[in-house]
Amino acid sequence: MPLSVPPIEAALRRDLQIDPGGIRWVILHFEPGTHFELHASETVDLDIVLTGTIDLVLETGTHALGPGDGAVINGINHGWEVGPEGCTLSAVVLGAVSR
Repeated sequence: MPLSVPPIEAALRRDLQIDPGGIRWVILHFEPGTHFELHASETVDLDIVLTGTIDLVLETGTHALGPGDGAVINGINHGWEVGPEGCTLSAVVLGAVSR
């Protein structure tokens, strides 16, 4: 049975093209100062910072992450602010369905 995530507002929806029950593992490198607006997807994301720094922006506040720090993002609205030295993330993305 696929994972489920909260309903997502259409304006914030980002389609990562991962079917429910599917999985994708990627290593992402972001240049210094890269900014991602609030968005959400029908996925559960397991993110770990490998190098550099990045701020995870949530509706409840901002959380600074550095090497070895991780976050589980369960279909919620979130954004990113990359630090001055850039950032490399390991991300395991699991396809889910909206409740």
